[in-house]
Amino acid sequence: MSNGDSWQSRAPKRRPPSSVQVCSPKTQNKAAKGIQKCPTGGRQLIADVAEFRSDAPIDEADDANFECFIEVPFQEVSRVAKFDRDSKALLKTLADLAYRCERPGWDEEDAEAITLDTYNVARRFLMALPRDSQLPTINPEPDGQLDFEWYQSPRRLLTVSVSATGTLYWAALIGTEDPRGSCQFVDQFPKTLLYWISQVYG
Repeated sequence: MSNGDSWQSRAPKRRPPSSVQVCSPKTQNKAAKGIQKCPTGGRQLIADVAEFRSDAPIDEADDANFECFIEVPFQEVSRVAKFDRDSKALLKTLADLAYRCERPGWDEEDAEAITLDTYNVARRFLMALPRDSQLPTINPEPDGQLDFEWYQSPRRLLTVSVSATGTLYWAALIGTEDPRGSCQFVDQFPKTLLYWISQVYG
């Protein structure tokens, strides 16, 4: 059921390929707060820079189209690269869970199967999580849903149950607050859940 090829990342490169646009030094000076303001789509380049970054020097003569290397704070690159690496591992964990629980009674009792529809919704849900977010843990539930949990402490946590129809059932515990509800997932990560994730780790 899993598709490992779709989660394989490109091998790191020492310089950007000629097809990648980069910002000139003048543009970088104008964007003092980061590459988000680069007109060439700097926000999207963060992931590419994470792949290209190397301690080895870059030979600009190798590529006539290479103007400059975008300088991104090392912590920012490291954080994004770590998220990409960890989320890829979590996608594999999700596929393994769905495979092991694809038949009824996977808990040796009366648990419902994790269907392909449930797995596909859960996979898209995980892939929609913004890169500046914390990653959850994932566990199967006896009712056939997949449980995503963001946990900081016994009094700061959020659980989201993903169903085959795309309905997300969530409950949080933030100190003395215990909000809960449901929402429909289509393609974008729900803002309500992003808010409660931030409260868990805030």
